[in-house]
Amino acid sequence: APHPQNPPEIVTDFVFDGQLRLDGFTLPNGDTYPQGGILPISLTWSQNNFIPYDYRVALFLADETGFIRAQGSDSAPMGGFMPTNTFDFGATVQDNRALRLPDDLPDGSYQLFVRVYYFGDDGILVNGVLDDGEDIAVLPIAINIQR
Repeated sequence: APHPQNPPEIVTDFVFDGQLRLDGFTLPNGDTYPQGGILPISLTWSQNNFIPYDYRVALFLADETGFIRAQGSDSAPMGGFMPTNTFDFGATVQDNRALRLPDDLPDGSYQLFVRVYYFGDDGILVNGVLDDGEDIAVLPIAINIQR
């Protein structure tokens, strides 16, 4: 049996395509970072319904206007080792990621965006869609950048 994961510190209820659920996230180093720093985050995923797609996860840091200031490297959960179409029902998957913050990132408050997508049979990129029709999950936390 898989080891029980630590529950996420911040619980969310984002479901992409009715299938892939983002149960929450943990910021092990808190919410305040220096310019040029590394922001680690652990996303907790589960299966809401059978997932036929191998979703890639994209993580972004955006300013208050929604402009993307930093982006992680896209991959399936766990660095690609846990494709979403292999999830077991009822299991949670802890997906550790990191964002490198730009050296010239201005002080202030930022948002974290999560988007998932897969490639259709025709090679076309398809974004996962949330219940409200949006394709970006805005995590309920403010990230503070300060020198």
